[in-house]
Amino acid sequence: MAKRHKQRHPFRRIGTVLLRLVFACSLLLLALVVMDHFDLLPWNLISDSSEIKEELEESEPDWQEHNSGYYYSFLSETEQKVYRSLYFSCEEFLDVIELSQEVSESELFHAVTAFSYDHPEYYWMNHSYTYYSDGEGLVHSLQFEFSGNELANVQRMKELAEEVISKLPEDPYEAYQALYEYVIQSTEYDAGIASEGQDMTSVFFEHRSVCAGYSKAFQFLCHKAGLPCVYVTGTAVLKDGTQAAHAWNLITINGMNYWADTTWGDPTFEDAETALINYNYFCVSDTVLSAEHKIDTLISSGQSDTPLEVSYPSCVDDSLDWYRRNECYFETYDSELIKGRIQEASSNQEETIFLKFSDYDELMSAVSDLIYRENCFRYINEAGISCHELSYLTYDGVHALWIMPVYGS
Repeated sequence: MAKRHKQRHPFRRIGTVLLRLVFACSLLLLALVVMDHFDLLPWNLISDSSEIKEELEESEPDWQEHNSGYYYSFLSETEQKVYRSLYFSCEEFLDVIELSQEVSESELFHAVTAFSYDHPEYYWMNHSYTYYSDGEGLVHSLQFEFSGNELANVQRMKELAEEVISKLPEDPYEAYQALYEYVIQSTEYDAGIASEGQDMTSVFFEHRSVCAGYSKAFQFLCHKAGLPCVYVTGTAVLKDGTQAAHAWNLITINGMNYWADTTWGDPTFEDAETALINYNYFCVSDTVLSAEHKIDTLISSGQSDTPLEVSYPSCVDDSLDWYRRNECYFETYDSELIKGRIQEASSNQEETIFLKFSDYDELMSAVSDLIYRENCFRYINEAGISCHELSYLTYDGVHALWIMPVYGS
């Protein structure tokens, strides 16, 4: 049985379409008149595409200057696009990030690593995330695990930072030192939370952290204060001679670069017999740092077989070394100079007498004469100060000696 097909006349169909088109145009024209009257036309609300393009091109230098961090420059052009996507998504606190173009896993890992190093305030970047790829392994989106408190946490940390920064001195060195001290005094080192203390929330909220938390909190505060600061990773030699993964910071004062290690400045890190802050690794040079720190220039990133290759500027200036600034640095062990320093400190009833020397041999000369031969007691008593007991610490890597007398009446 044959199927019947109703065939419409072509000219009748065209005429119907034309009538509908005229009616639609009339409605559109009426709508435009009304919108123009109320200044609601699209071209009154936004610029045309050429103007938008010009604005984006003009904003690129601003991005480079204000939003990109130290590690951004080590990324490829494609990786930098991912980095920018991460930035704008984090600014909106989006847990799902759609990439503007598909990238390889290595490119993704590099971008995420660089971004997390540059922007500690987006602390969830340090946590695990899921990424989605096509059949060829190209990544098109990723998703972070959100607790729902991200916005409130970031706002609270910014408020805390503003409180601290409002009290900072104007001198850059003193400002860095104040932030260094704040992080140390606010935090207790706790190796037991190493798996949980890798972001700065552990410092601001828990007040217990490990090196990554210390360094990122210091970096965040410096950034909020307008002070250059880079998060750096590597390995460090511990007291027992073993090496462990570690993190610290690179800072800049008056165009010169220095290293700062807030974790090693905390007496709770090494169970020291004194509660005094340790400045052994504050504003030090490459020479000092390299004794017990090794910098990573190939940063392992995620599951990528290709690490992110980076480099750092030289730190050659020693003039801001804390011991030099406080006149307790000595090139050689000069008994008369050391005697004067000890007697001055004991007369002021200083809890700790700080001494630092140019190398290990000079340090050992000081230990032999002052401690083993007990000349430290003699120098203090000759100054008219009673002292019958003392303890001491040596920091072989930086060639420092701390003497802690117990003064009598």
